[in-house]
Amino acid sequence: MNDLDVLKEVNLLVEPQQGSGYEAILRCAFHAEKLGFGGVFTSDHFVRVGDGDPGAGPLDVWLLLAALAVQVPRIRLGSLVSPITFRNPVGLAVAAAQIDQMSGGRIELGVGAGWFAAEHLALGVGLPPVRQRMDALDEALRVIHGAWAATSDGVAYSFDGRHWRVDGWPGGPVPVQRPHPPVIVGGVGPVRTIDIATTHADEYNVPFQTPDQVCAAFDRARRAASDKGRATPRLSATIALYAGTTRLAALRRIAKAAESVEELPDFGGFGTVSKCAEILDGYWSTGAERIYLQIVDAGDLAHIELLAEACRISLDRRAREKGEAR
Repeated sequence: MNDLDVLKEVNLLVEPQQGSGYEAILRCAFHAEKLGFGGVFTSDHFVRVGDGDPGAGPLDVWLLLAALAVQVPRIRLGSLVSPITFRNPVGLAVAAAQIDQMSGGRIELGVGAGWFAAEHLALGVGLPPVRQRMDALDEALRVIHGAWAATSDGVAYSFDGRHWRVDGWPGGPVPVQRPHPPVIVGGVGPVRTIDIATTHADEYNVPFQTPDQVCAAFDRARRAASDKGRATPRLSATIALYAGTTRLAALRRIAKAAESVEELPDFGGFGTVSKCAEILDGYWSTGAERIYLQIVDAGDLAHIELLAEACRISLDRRAREKGEAR
């Protein structure tokens, strides 16, 4: 295995609304590509999550991805995830296809039901009950796939649902990736999220859970896909991991990010590089095919280097256990 291929299934998840501006995220993406990470993905929020200074954030995620697509040449890019409560599904299909062209086929589209009440209040957008949002997400994914299909076959697309209506969409930019860019559905709902992901998605992502919880969610996804007679989508997990040259250095990073040291083991962990590698071992053991590492401070390139080192140690162990040669 080529040395730069080792981290290809590890992606960084930046959080612009937490304070990282465009220049910091651009430098982060260049550095991630240099280190060999597979992709840089971004959350899609317009309001900071939790207390603290939003700094230079937020950024419009799809403008950010378009800019990265033309400036960073090789790394994969995507949203994790764009809420359909304030993103039109045809608009998402067009944006993803256009950026797929701009990037030479490197975009991925993560879509979710929306959840952050304070954000919706600030935007003046309603946040419907969970069941209604999940119904709208299911329809939105049908619309996205329908819009891409219309673009490919030249037949105008219409959809008349309870939550979305499309009347004769003529088609938009043709994505480079065929049949379309990968679609990611993320969430921890034990029934409806799994059903939607195994019906519509190329990847199912479990965000910010313990390894045991991730493993249980993956098992549910496998069973649901099997019951449908479908292939299981790619399985992935998102975690928060804080590394330092010492434990104290890691704790300083946690404090700067305004995270809770006590709660962090519930969705990731922290410590020296060797400790972080052990934490990663636990997540790879769930059967995850991809891992996303949350990056709150995109300007902390030294942290990204430490995370890359921890990933390499963990992935080397994983390869040896499988009897694979690097």
